[in-house]
Amino acid sequence: LAQGLVHPVQIVPYLVCMSTDVEEIIAHSSDKQVQDIEKKYPGFVSMKAMQGFRLSYRLQMLIQGAGVTRGFRQKQGEIPGALNSFLYTTMRGTKQQRRAVAISLLRQFDDLAKTPLKELLFIADNLAYFPYQVMDEPLFVIYHIDLMISTMGSNVLQSFREALLPPPDADVKYNPETGRPEYLDDDADDDAASLLTRCPVDMTTLLESVQASQGCLLLLVLKDYLKEVYGITDTKIGQYSPSDSTKQYEKSCTKRSASKFNPKQTLLKMKEDPQYKPREMTDRDKLPLINEYLDFKALMLKIDPDDEDEDTEGVEVLNSDGTVNRVATRANQQQEARDTVILLPGTHDGWKNKPKDGSREMVPDGYAADEETRRQQTDKNDEAAAAMPPPENRTPIKPLTIKTSQITSHHKSSRSHRSHHRSSSSSHKKHKKKKKRKKFADSDEEDNDSDSDGDWA
Repeated sequence: LAQGLVHPVQIVPYLVCMSTDVEEIIAHSSDKQVQDIEKKYPGFVSMKAMQGFRLSYRLQMLIQGAGVTRGFRQKQGEIPGALNSFLYTTMRGTKQQRRAVAISLLRQFDDLAKTPLKELLFIADNLAYFPYQVMDEPLFVIYHIDLMISTMGSNVLQSFREALLPPPDADVKYNPETGRPEYLDDDADDDAASLLTRCPVDMTTLLESVQASQGCLLLLVLKDYLKEVYGITDTKIGQYSPSDSTKQYEKSCTKRSASKFNPKQTLLKMKEDPQYKPREMTDRDKLPLINEYLDFKALMLKIDPDDEDEDTEGVEVLNSDGTVNRVATRANQQQEARDTVILLPGTHDGWKNKPKDGSREMVPDGYAADEETRRQQTDKNDEAAAAMPPPENRTPIKPLTIKTSQITSHHKSSRSHRSHHRSSSSSHKKHKKKKKRKKFADSDEEDNDSDSDGDWA
């Protein structure tokens, strides 16, 4: 890297990966290289940070062996720390960068990402043990956890119910536009016995929905841990807004307790890890999935009840200093979060269904986006140019042809001009000397003439 044999952008993911190694010499050397790259080329580390996170997880799977892969490191007599804590410290120079790191990791919990539960636990460990220094950092994570749980929870419940078979007494109608059956389904009186009779033969969608619900539960445990460790109350969470320009959330924060992040339910789920075949599940295998769905549904109704005043424009509350704080509704908060957050490049890599929410990715100044983005932008520009009407009453512009001799003539002319200038200056000097000699000769002749005139006289 020092000799310039490797491009800094290409080596960043592997340096991030090696910084989580158990060998301190390798980890410290990698940290130093990452820090030097960030100083010399600002923005290069953020371009490959997500790829580095994924390689770190793969390395820890090999190091920690079979079983649960955790994302923190604990030395004897010390508080646990995130494996990628140095990377977060390097990138937390600005508010935009540290928020991009946090939201890019939280996006891996999205139900569209289909991220395995083991990898989600690794990411949650890093988010729990990151070295947060100001109160804005854990509040920002909690804020987006609330938004994600609100949207993900409803999506998980809806996808689970859509995968069930219609009730026996339901009036089924087929929608010609979608080609799918539609019926009135009242989920108020759901119980395990009735849902068991409506399970389809292929349980793939139901298994994916239950897997996504485990991600929501893991986020809830992470939220409770951050609230406990940093002493964050529900009042602070309700008053917090990421777009707040005041400095009230830039105060330093310290951990009030040394408790460990221990999601017991997730660890128990991963320890059991039943390998079901979606088309060969019996009623005995389907019953635990239905019970998990019912438990998750009851939890979501408790956390996010359906209020009639949900779509109101907002409620005015008073802050601790007496100023008025606009608490936006959930829909406004989600739209605000989508508009203000910038993701790290590579956040959606490996997603089966990439979201079409127009999320922006962070690209350093002076460095172009990837080839696919440039190609799409070029296609858009070509389409826009083709759609423009031709100008009226304008003569066509003839193409300009430039010959090679015209390009090189400038240098020749400049050289000839310099030689001409030297020759003219030398000839001018010679002319002056001749004129001087002639002047002396004329004066000598005049003296001789005067002498001869005197003799004659």
